[in-house]
Amino acid sequence: MSFLFILLMHAGGADTGVRPTPGGCVAQPGVVCPTPPPAAPEPAKVDAKTYWEASVSQSSDLFSDGSTPWYETQVQMNRRRARSTMISRFSQAQRLGRQEQQVEGDWYPVLNQKTYAY
Repeated sequence: MSFLFILLMHAGGADTGVRPTPGGCVAQPGVVCPTPPPAAPEPAKVDAKTYWEASVSQSSDLFSDGSTPWYETQVQMNRRRARSTMISRFSQAQRLGRQEQQVEGDWYPVLNQKTYAY
């Protein structure tokens, strides 16, 4: 059984939501303008240079022979930039009656359009 939650955060300007009225109806005394359907929201603009991504996942391994289940929880934070990606992870596991933690970090610098380092 596994659960995964992902949250994207990005840097960018706020959208005011001001849009021209479709149909050009102008409200005047004695004239009722039809209410236009709500405009579909525009997709969020993600800055191509930097954005953040966070995820939390939890997994459980259950055994049919009655052994103690194994549990693992992982929190991950990614920072993507135009020239590199940095990933940090924290994991906590409960297996075989022990509780353990692990911290990891990865960095992927872009060398050119088709090559990156690890």
